[in-house]
Amino acid sequence: MILEILYTVLIDTPYKKAFYIPFTFLSYFKTSDVQTCDQGHAYITEQLQQSKFLNTAGEREQHIFFKKIQDKIDALAQLISVSDTLGFE
Repeated sequence: MILEILYTVLIDTPYKKAFYIPFTFLSYFKTSDVQTCDQGHAYITEQLQQSKFLNTAGEREQHIFFKKIQDKIDALAQLISVSDTLGFE
């Protein structure tokens, strides 16, 4: 089984910061650059502040979330179908 790497990882300790960014299908790009780590930390912090738990969200928010996911799945399925129809491999 192959697991696709999709996650950006920020390691923040009192001694060192490191930022791991998905680079290829099976590897990460690692940087310890202070500015890059600070920007990554700010971005992740902002994302966490704007997010909410799906289980505590209202029914409307849950419906919007799952509708967006289903639309993405449908678009990808359509893209795959078109590729198969045209004979691309």
